[in-house]
This record gives sequence, C-alpha cells and structure tokens, in this order.
Amino acid sequence: MKRFLTIVGSTIVSLILTFVLAELLSLYHFGTVPTILTIIYLVSLFCIFEYLILTVKFIINKKKNHQTISHKNIFSMILFFISLLLVLYFIFATNIDWLNYYSKGDSAPFYLTIITNGIKILIPSVISFVLGIFISKKKK
Repeated sequence: MKRFLTIVGSTIVSLILTFVLAELLSLYHFGTVPTILTIIYLVSLFCIFEYLILTVKFIINKKKNHQTISHKNIFSMILFFISLLLVLYFIFATNIDWLNYYSKGDSAPFYLTIITNGIKILIPSVISFVLGIFISKKKK
C-alpha cells in the first residue's frame, strides 16, 4: 500500500511539474488542443520528472535505513537520466529541423535530417539505457 501511495503521489507531483514547466516554456497553454509534438513533449517531461522524483525517493529511503548505495546503482541511475534527456533533446532538435526545413526550403529532404539526428542522438540514448540496465543487473 505504501508503494502504491508513493507512486500515485509522485505521479501527481510529476504531472503538476510537467504542466507548470510546459506553461513556462510556452510548450502548452491550458485550454488549447495539443498537437502530437506537444503531447510527446509533455510525456517526455513527465517521464523525466517521474524518474527524478522516484530516484530521490530511493536515495532518501536508502539513507533513512542507513544503507549504502553502490557505485553501480549510482552509475546506472545517471545513465538512465542521460538517456531520458537525450530523447527530449531529439524531440527539440526534430522540431527545430522541421521549422528550418519548411521555412528555408532546404535542399536535403526532411527524412534525411531525421535519420541523421536519430543516429547522432537516439542511438547514444538507447546505448546508455541498455548499459544502465546491464550495469544495474550485473551480479557480483
């Protein structure tokens, strides 16, 4: 029951933080119909806030119980966070590329720009996520 309340509480706080930050960054304004890109922004921000809140809760519980946090746990938490940030960066970069392509009429097709950004941004994101999983599951 306590875990359920922790997850529900962190979800509510993450939702509030997501919409406040989206309003401050002018990504989404209340009362407007969101586009697909706006929904992806909001979901990415929500995942980042949810991860940060649950990570802080994990660290607080470990310290409260006088347990140590292993180096592999710290390193895997950092890798997961970097992976989430890279996905958010990919979304921002894709939006900027889309605006540049349609405003200037670049000669390169838009899908080539997406593939290039995918290689530069998404592949390192997937690699850091997989490394985080392997490091956290590695047995002694």
